[in-house]
Amino acid sequence: MSLPSKRAVAPRALSDRTRLLGLDGLRGVAASLIVVHHAANVSGPQRTAPFTEVAWVADVGVAVFFVLSGFVIYRPFAAAHLSGRSVPATVPFWWRRALRLLPAYWFALFGLWALGLNTFNSVGEMLSQATLTHVFGPGLAFQGISQSWSLSVELSFYAVVPLISWVVRRRRVSGGAVSDRREWGMVGALFLTGYLVRFVLSLGEVSWGDSTLRGMSFLWLPTNIDLFAIGMAIAVFHTRNLVGTSVAEHLRPRVAQATRRLQQASRLAGPWWLAAAALLVLYAYAVGPADFNVGYTGWFWERRQLVYGLIGLALVFPLSRPGGAGITRRVLASSIGVWFGAFSYGLYLWHNAWIERLGAELAQPNPGLPAFLGTGFGNVWFPATLAVGFVLGLICGAIGWFVVEEPLQRFRSLFRT
Repeated sequence: MSLPSKRAVAPRALSDRTRLLGLDGLRGVAASLIVVHHAANVSGPQRTAPFTEVAWVADVGVAVFFVLSGFVIYRPFAAAHLSGRSVPATVPFWWRRALRLLPAYWFALFGLWALGLNTFNSVGEMLSQATLTHVFGPGLAFQGISQSWSLSVELSFYAVVPLISWVVRRRRVSGGAVSDRREWGMVGALFLTGYLVRFVLSLGEVSWGDSTLRGMSFLWLPTNIDLFAIGMAIAVFHTRNLVGTSVAEHLRPRVAQATRRLQQASRLAGPWWLAAAALLVLYAYAVGPADFNVGYTGWFWERRQLVYGLIGLALVFPLSRPGGAGITRRVLASSIGVWFGAFSYGLYLWHNAWIERLGAELAQPNPGLPAFLGTGFGNVWFPATLAVGFVLGLICGAIGWFVVEEPLQRFRSLFRT
C-alpha cells in the first residue's frame, strides 16, 4: 500500500491547521527510544555494545512523552487563560483524553493475553491492569504491559489539569486574562514540587509491601510532575509569545530581549535536537542508568530528572513554533513521519512483549533458531531484538490504529461543551 500524499494524509491531522508540524514525528522518536532501551535490556550489555551506555538511558523517551503531553494538553488552557475565554469543559476534556488513551491500551492488553504474551493471575489483577491502577499495588506495578505505568501517570495528569486551571483562574477579573505572574507562578510551583517530593522520599525508606514507598513512587505523578511542568511552560511561552501578537513589548526590556532571542532561536529545530543528543550521550557515559534498588534516590534521582527534562525541553520547544524551517521539522512533518507518529502509541504498547518473547524462546534448550542469535535474556543479538521490537510492534500498532484508535475518534464530540 502506498503512503498517501501530505494533502490526503491519514492521521486526521495535517488537515488541522492548528496542529504544529513535527509533533507526530516526535512521538515516533520518543517511542523508538523506548524500543531501543527495552531491546538493550533483553540483549544484555555485551551483545548491545558499542551502544550499551546510550541504549541504557534511552528510557528518556518516557520523559519526552511527559514533556510533550504537558505542552499539548495545557496549550488550550494556556490560550484560554490569556484571551479570557472559557477553558475546555472538564467532562468533554476527560472524555477525549480517555478515548485517546484507553481503548488502544485495552486492545493491546487483551490482545497480548490472547496471543499468550500476557497472563492474568486473577480477575482482580486483570481489573487493576485494565484500569491502570496496578501501579499502586506492590508486586503488580510491572505486571501486564510493563511500560503502562507511564499511562497511569498520564491519566493522573489529565485528571488534575482542570483543577490546575481553576486555581490559576481564581480571583481574576471576570472575563479577564490571567496575568503572566500568576501563570508562570503556577508552572514554577509544579516544577519545584517534583524536586521537593523526590527529596522528601529520599530522606528515609518506608516499607510498601515487597517494595518501598520511594521505589513505588517513581511510577506516580508527583515524582514526575516537573516534566509535565516543563511542557506546560512551553505552552505558556507559546501562547504568549509565539502566536498572535507578541506580548514581549509589554515586558521589562531585558526580559523582552531574552524573549525575542528565544523566538528567533526556535526557528530551526536542528541545533536544539543536536544539543539534546549531545546531552544524552554525555549523561550516558558520565552517569549512566539508574539501579532500580538504589538509583531512584537523592541527588542521582534529581539530576536524572533534570537532565531528562532538559532533553525533553530541547526536543519539544523548537517544534512549538508555528511555521519554522529546517530539515528536522520537514522530516518529522513528512507523510512518513506523520504515519510513524500515528502508529507510535501502538508501537509503545506492543513492542516489549515481543522482545521478551524472543528472549524466552532463545532460552529454550532447543529453540530451533540460529546460534548467533544468542541463548536468551542477557545474551541476544541486539539487531534481532531491535528488529522484533520495531517490526512486530509497528505491525500491531498499525492494526490497533486502523481498528481501534482512528475509528473511535468519531466519538470525540460525544460530550459537548
